[in-house]
Amino acid sequence: MKVTNKKTLSMICLIFTAIFLISNAYAWGVAGLYTEQTPLILPPGESEIVTFQLQNMIGDSDIKVIVTILDGSDYVEIIGPTSYTVPIGTHDTEVKFRVTAPPTEGTYPIRISFETTSTQTGGGVSMETGMDRKFNLISTKGALPPTTLPEEQKGATWLPYVLIAVVIIAAVLIIIFARKKKR
Repeated sequence: MKVTNKKTLSMICLIFTAIFLISNAYAWGVAGLYTEQTPLILPPGESEIVTFQLQNMIGDSDIKVIVTILDGSDYVEIIGPTSYTVPIGTHDTEVKFRVTAPPTEGTYPIRISFETTSTQTGGGVSMETGMDRKFNLISTKGALPPTTLPEEQKGATWLPYVLIAVVIIAAVLIIIFARKKKR
């Protein structure tokens, strides 16, 4: 592609600079024992404290996470606050829940939302991300011990790719419209 217009060349440089500046990764996550593949098994009427760890290992600032029970609020309650500040470089901010098995045997879905909010006080644009943790509570008289801790779950790994795609699409549209104006 031959670039003859200084304005077009400047626009291309600006686009590539924007792509490289999108390196502000929001790599936070939620780790815990129970997943969709690893249910919590309890005898009817029994309770257990379930703990998830919030992680903020990469980035340039602390994050604030709001916790909400989306499914299962009849048998799950948050112990402690619903808002947590997770310092940069940490992986052990604990969020605790009390899960009580209903008196009737069966499988009960649990879905917990972890949403980030901005901790910035100044201007600029902030990205807010979130994730849900889903697992089942199995209320049965034949309760089994819990299994081992699964690999940590990463949050919003697709976000940088989406931002890059949006910047590239915007650049292509700007170049097309700039060429149409010349004609």
